[in-house]
Amino acid sequence: MTNLSAITPRPARISPRVRAAVGFRVRKNLSIANAAEKAGLSRNGFAKALKRTVVQDLIREEQESMARDVGHLRAVARLRALEVARDILETGSENAKLRVIDLLLREGKAATEVNVSVDARQRDRGGYEYVRPGQQIVEVVDGHKGVTDAGVSASEDADYPVHVGTVAQRGRHAARGHDHVAGDAQSLTPI
Repeated sequence: MTNLSAITPRPARISPRVRAAVGFRVRKNLSIANAAEKAGLSRNGFAKALKRTVVQDLIREEQESMARDVGHLRAVARLRALEVARDILETGSENAKLRVIDLLLREGKAATEVNVSVDARQRDRGGYEYVRPGQQIVEVVDGHKGVTDAGVSASEDADYPVHVGTVAQRGRHAARGHDHVAGDAQSLTPI
């Protein structure tokens, strides 16, 4: 009987340049072309290497390592922030202390409250109001009672006549040199 033992295959070798290019690609978020150029490889050579399973495994390992490093950096930054918060609580103003306490209780999460500010003051801002073509314009003006160009008579019993017309009629009158909808001498004023 022969004594056969399994020979383990030699692990596939990854060149130092490909390792460097993978590092640039994962850590610096460079494009394939830029990572290859920085590592001293051609773009096509690096793209070909990326198709190999051992290089794909290397990319996964680099990504996992980077995630661990980011987690470590986050923990260090959190410790530093807690030290600063402790200093503020010991020596800061009352307002600063209240804000730090609120932040610590929320554990760094954003506030869920919504601040809405509405300016209810009505004031004339000048300019013109946009009116869509074909939209009816109803305007209450001081002046004489009469019949509008649209064929609608102004209100006889109202203190002020009401003029109704379309945007096209308003434009037609403006083109003729009249800036009014009604047949009287009252002009439309910009809003």
